[in-house]
Amino acid sequence: MTASSAGLRIWITVSHPGMSESDTIGDMVRLKRIRDVLKSMGHSATIITTRDGKGEDVGTEARPSANAGVVKRLLKRCVARSLWATLKDVAYRRDSDRFRAKLEARHDAPDLVGDYNFYWSDAAIGFAKARGIPVILNVETLVADSMPEVSRSWLRRKGEAFEGAKYRRGDRLWAVSDPLAKALAERSGVDPSIIDVVPNAAESVPKQNGSIGGIPKGAVVLGFVGGFADWYALDRLAEAFLELRCRFPHLVLLLDGDGPEKPRIESILRAAPLEAYVLPGKVPHAEVPRYISRMDVCAITNHTWWSSPLKLLEYGSLGKAVVAPDLPSITSMVSADEVRLFRRGDFREFADACSGLLADAEARAQLGENLRRAVESRFSPAAMAARIEGSLARLPFKG
Repeated sequence: MTASSAGLRIWITVSHPGMSESDTIGDMVRLKRIRDVLKSMGHSATIITTRDGKGEDVGTEARPSANAGVVKRLLKRCVARSLWATLKDVAYRRDSDRFRAKLEARHDAPDLVGDYNFYWSDAAIGFAKARGIPVILNVETLVADSMPEVSRSWLRRKGEAFEGAKYRRGDRLWAVSDPLAKALAERSGVDPSIIDVVPNAAESVPKQNGSIGGIPKGAVVLGFVGGFADWYALDRLAEAFLELRCRFPHLVLLLDGDGPEKPRIESILRAAPLEAYVLPGKVPHAEVPRYISRMDVCAITNHTWWSSPLKLLEYGSLGKAVVAPDLPSITSMVSADEVRLFRRGDFREFADACSGLLADAEARAQLGENLRRAVESRFSPAAMAARIEGSLARLPFKG
């Protein structure tokens, strides 16, 4: 059997205890996109999480009670941070064993396993290797970068060695970006020839006409979509907006999302009139294009160096002008002709870039059109399918 000669039965396994198929976080959006692309290629693809296909917990032992949540919060406050990080490592290992038991209890079997790589979890790769099934590890980050709390764990060195050994057991690795693929090879000793870069993808979306409550027709809109987490530097976006509004009195800030930083953002924006900004909260994923369509300039104030930003692709699929930091995750995907770049952390430069685009509708339109074409040619589902097809062709299928 080869990837091209027959439709494969593919499991996309997710051992992360906090993820389910119904999630709208970026990692799950990516996995569902991969599933859909595999189906479009004629394969059968099923996402298997710690919950079954009906969205219910698999096994009563995996379902936390309300009391367990209270106990967890109390323990986190009372125990030393190093002990807490160690206990989390132990819990991840326990969850991995449980997840493998769930896979082994299934009555079907795949031709290929594509595993969402998660710390301390080798459930899927162990299951597959025991049966001679090829395994792809979908790697979206390195532990040291995305989970800094593990540095406090007494098991950190063992955990990193565990992850490195797991990378080397995979038949192929799918890195979400070029910089991550490079770091993966350099830090873990993985043979670069087994790493394929499979960035995120976005479908072209027609611009949606429609008003957003609180935004006048003639307003120029600076916008952002995503979680209100501190590492996005949305406080600096809010501060830059206050400055920009002195020059552009019809400017409105549209922040679509929610999160722990929302009270801080609201406190900063109290310096502006109520009609100058709109914070609709978290909206359904299907509604996001309507909000982006109302934006004139879309901002990415900060991001991670290793990712393949879905925000960038979602903005680009609607032909929006984007201002973004010159991080490797972004510059490896797009050029200065497709996104207005600023030096990461230089919010004077960020404000100047926004100002230039807000003052020039023609420049906004051209930049947005360039990005739209980039998304259609390099980051479409068809482009993802071509990358995946090439990767599958290099797998060691038997029989």
